Amino acid sequence: MLKTHSGHGSLVGQRCSAAAILFQQHGVGLLSLALVLTGDQRRAEESVSAVVCAAHPASLPHGLSATGIRQELAQRLYFHCDPRPSGPEQLEELALALTTWGRLNEHGVAFLLEVPAATVTQILSGKDSVESRNSSG
Repeated sequence: MLKTHSGHGSLVGQRCSAAAILFQQHGVGLLSLALVLTGDQRRAEESVSAVVCAAHPASLPHGLSATGIRQELAQRLYFHCDPRPSGPEQLEELALALTTWGRLNEHGVAFLLEVPAATVTQILSGKDSVESRNSSG
């Protein structure tokens, strides 16, 4: 393990270990979200790596469930990638990705996309009706 004169070598090891656990638990979902946010495989991988590596336990709100951690990481990833929806189709794609891969609810998605929660609810309702039509035929 890395040793330093100030005795912080174990802290570096703890951060790497925590990042590895976070990536193991949330990496696939976050990478899927980042691909939608960035549209670029390399940038998506770099963004997930940056967000997960920065998210050591002390930086996360205390007592979060696994879903709460995913939601927190998804929000951080969204701000890191800083997507700019260029129209309704991209807004819909972002809303669906944030709920599916980020596990955010309508209010969390509405906050990030800076739209009313009713807009997100309408987007998600449209997705449900398309899926039910596809499964019934």
